[in-house]
Amino acid sequence: MTPYRDWVILAFNQNLPYDEFVKYQLAGDCYPEPTRDQLIASGFHRLHLIIDVGTALPEESHVRNVVDRVTAVGTAFLGLTMQCAVCHDHKYDPIT
Repeated sequence: MTPYRDWVILAFNQNLPYDEFVKYQLAGDCYPEPTRDQLIASGFHRLHLIIDVGTALPEESHVRNVVDRVTAVGTAFLGLTMQCAVCHDHKYDPIT
């Protein structure tokens, strides 16, 4: 993911506004005519766990990747650790 890393450094050096930085990472590929930078920024969602073919069922691999994405977004943008919500919920926490 060298292009993604390079994009993050470039965005920082060019003082890209934080709201645009986040939008590009979360939905850069969903823009009507995404630029190359927006497509590279959406690589944030491709940094999840990679399970080799034959080591896990496709459904299990999909679930693990979704959990990894939710955990990454929750930690990076909400300031919440959400890994415990995979197994249980807490009485006073907003995440179930």
